[in-house]
Amino acid sequence: KSNEILKEAMLLASDPMSRNIVGKSDQALGNFPEAERYFYKALNMVPNRLDPLFLLAKLYMEMGDKEKAIQIAEQLIAKKPKVPSQAVDEMKYEMKQYLDMNKGEDSE
Repeated sequence: KSNEILKEAMLLASDPMSRNIVGKSDQALGNFPEAERYFYKALNMVPNRLDPLFLLAKLYMEMGDKEKAIQIAEQLIAKKPKVPSQAVDEMKYEMKQYLDMNKGEDSE
């Protein structure tokens, strides 16, 4: 029900966070293609934001798609944040840990 309301709100507001919220909700419901679509919409709206990349990486991890998760994690780490923050540091740290754990392993 919350996704329906958020989708209506998206018609009136161009806030990328609403796309992230809908994506997270779809992910929790196991609707991975829709979650991916909304995370990419948020990323395309404000390409310098790191949170859609973080959410995409986490989605691909949950889906077991190491190749995509690694690719997105590397993109996130390489991006310079417009506004440095503790949240950015934590996202980058988590992605570095993921890459370190999966370094040298074959992607499946």
